[in-house]
Amino acid sequence: MFYPFFAIIDTNYVYIDCQQPTGLGVIEADVDRITISWDSSEAEMWDVLLWTDGVEPDSGMLFSVETNWLTLYGLDTARHYNVKVQAVCDTFHINTSPWSNVFGFRVSDYIVRPCPVPEGLRVQTMATAGSVVARWDNSDVGLWELALWSDGGGDTILLQSAVEYVEVDDLDTAAWYIASVRGVCDSTNVSEWSDTVRFYVPNPNPGGDDPEGIEDAIGQHTYLMPNPTSDKVSVYSSHRLRKVELFGSDGKPVAAYEADGHSATLDLSAYPAGTYVVRITTSAGVTNKRLVKK
Repeated sequence: MFYPFFAIIDTNYVYIDCQQPTGLGVIEADVDRITISWDSSEAEMWDVLLWTDGVEPDSGMLFSVETNWLTLYGLDTARHYNVKVQAVCDTFHINTSPWSNVFGFRVSDYIVRPCPVPEGLRVQTMATAGSVVARWDNSDVGLWELALWSDGGGDTILLQSAVEYVEVDDLDTAAWYIASVRGVCDSTNVSEWSDTVRFYVPNPNPGGDDPEGIEDAIGQHTYLMPNPTSDKVSVYSSHRLRKVELFGSDGKPVAAYEADGHSATLDLSAYPAGTYVVRITTSAGVTNKRLVKK
């Protein structure tokens, strides 16, 4: 028996020229993933073929996506990968574009590691009037920038250094200044500015008008509250705390606490009333505070 054959043709189907993808490249990378993208065109989806050096492309991994980007996970940061893309312009996977040019990459070449913030900034006055030296801890950075400005305002002095210290001359004497430092890892990757340090440049003249009993620069930004106290006292600092130590009026150590952050709480309820000294170690150095227990 003869059965007639009927062909059903979708008269709404419009054949388009499936464009070859261009602009293939990396837009984001981390140690465990990398995201590639390409220029968008009129397509239903895209096929992405990934393979490593030394392996035939047809033996690689094939991905089909509906976006003009793809995030790849679990890649070996030490290996070199190749990728190419073709556009798929119909639901039947018949109308496809030519494959794009091959793009090769290593994940490690695209990872931007955070530039570490320098710590331990401290400023010391020198024998020459109006001269100081600023120092900070080495943070495995090849270049640093030191910003220095008068506490009363004015222009900022910006100095660069390839070592973890810099000398500054010709500062106003009998004046307060503020300093901060940041790391420069490359032309586009710089760290945040460090904690600031406020310091005083002494008057070199005998009988000058230097204030008496001024606190060290770190102490200006570190507080004990409440003081006096009957049980607990909180330590606050604009610098990151490292350690808090409690000493009796005789200078003997009473207690020591590790700290990490900008505040810490001490419980003095078990200690007798009297006067104590709190030694506070911060990222900018050490300062001492007098504390009264009621």
